[in-house]
Amino acid sequence: MWRDKFSWGSLTARSRLEERWAPRVGDVMAVRYRQLIKASIPLSFAPGYSYIIQDEAFVSLNDSDWIPRRGFDQNRFFTGIGYAFNKNITGEVGYMNQYIIRRGANLMDHILSVNLFLNY
Repeated sequence: MWRDKFSWGSLTARSRLEERWAPRVGDVMAVRYRQLIKASIPLSFAPGYSYIIQDEAFVSLNDSDWIPRRGFDQNRFFTGIGYAFNKNITGEVGYMNQYIIRRGANLMDHILSVNLFLNY
């Protein structure tokens, strides 16, 4: 994870490599890479509040019986408002659009997302 502060706010990038298992399915292990980019922009008119915008892309690195195919798998886009309760506790409320590639028909979800982060 990488994070840096700028004059306009902060930028975060997080990379993940996942092994996923599906018991009782022929080809059981899938490997997936996730990349998140997030910007937090403080609202000068509301101390403690920030505008949040982030995007996370998922890429399947192998073929498996239970995932659609190798390549782009899904995308999660979030935009909303964050609040810092103190230096270790923040909350975010906003809209998330989740687009998932599936066999047959792709899926698009519209989500009210509520998150609480504890940073110790």
